[in-house]
Amino acid sequence: MAESIAEFEKVVFSYDRAEVLHEISFTLNRGEVVGLLGPNGAGKSTTIKIICGILAAASGRVSVCGLPMPEGSVDVKQRIGYVPEAAVLFDSLTGQEFLELSGRLHDVEEATLQDRIRDILETFSLSGDRYSRLDKYSKGMRQKILIAAALLHNPDSAGGEHRRGCRRMAAHTEFADGLCGVHALSPESRVAGDRGYLQRDRLTRWPTARGRSAPAR
Repeated sequence: MAESIAEFEKVVFSYDRAEVLHEISFTLNRGEVVGLLGPNGAGKSTTIKIICGILAAASGRVSVCGLPMPEGSVDVKQRIGYVPEAAVLFDSLTGQEFLELSGRLHDVEEATLQDRIRDILETFSLSGDRYSRLDKYSKGMRQKILIAAALLHNPDSAGGEHRRGCRRMAAHTEFADGLCGVHALSPESRVAGDRGYLQRDRLTRWPTARGRSAPAR
């Protein structure tokens, strides 16, 4: 039986009176990388933020890494990586300092942390800029440092809202499973072999065990 990473059962979420998610249900299993496709306002980012414990569902059941949400959100954040669509970096820090801060906040042992920083900076071709301040980084470099921070604590699963960030995460890393929110018409929709579709506030399709999208239950 497949190990579940994230489960939604009839999840509802609203911003004020506007319902963004209407009783959506799906299961993301270990080993799956799924692109969550849909137009602007369909609820892609909201879904990922609920998984990460940033938002709490109004009703329904959410489980991530076997933990109920939002009750288990603190523990879940130690076990997943998250790349937001837009994030404010500490521009006065260098890339090295920012990654050290991220790793220490996740309680990564110091020797292990330094090894991972070295390896991940090499992976993203940032070794030569590790001691440069973040306000000197280009947009692409800032995106890479965000992905590096999300993967630094060796998470069980990774997810993101940034379209090109998801593409880079899939291309340059070996995370086992994850969910990426991607606009249906963007070239980054090719990031995942499996795809789920959100239309307005409803999940209309979700990958089956054979890798083909089927109507969501």
